[in-house]
Amino acid sequence: MSLKRTLTAAPLAAMVMGLAAGPATAWHGAIDSYCAPHPTRTVHIGDAGAYESQAVKLKVTLSGSACYNVYVNFETVNGSALAPGDYPHTVGQVVFTPGETFKFISVLAKVDGITESTESFWVRLTGAAGGTIGNTWGNGEIYDGYPPRG
Repeated sequence: MSLKRTLTAAPLAAMVMGLAAGPATAWHGAIDSYCAPHPTRTVHIGDAGAYESQAVKLKVTLSGSACYNVYVNFETVNGSALAPGDYPHTVGQVVFTPGETFKFISVLAKVDGITESTESFWVRLTGAAGGTIGNTWGNGEIYDGYPPRG
């Protein structure tokens, strides 16, 4: 099966694609990743936990693969765990490139030497581009001490 994609691009775009000037037509072979119009992708964040000295890895997912980049900003927010003593305040951006549907945000749980119950912090998603945010908040938990030996 061949798919045809007609571009309403200027002659410059046609030259970039290696085609003659004028309306550019690109032929694609049997490619499943054809970039047809589709609904906006939604970004979700999950919850995660780790022991002190380990990384808390919160999974960020995209509702389906896209054939363009999807961006979302994130920032850690204090809960019962407080930055910078329990974890480093972290700000960043997750970028989903075409075909990717999940990434991880890693936040190091620091060893504070204090015996305490499980503490938590939040990761907030903001400013999505190329998609929308499904759930804004992910919960990171820090378990006291070191992981049990098994």
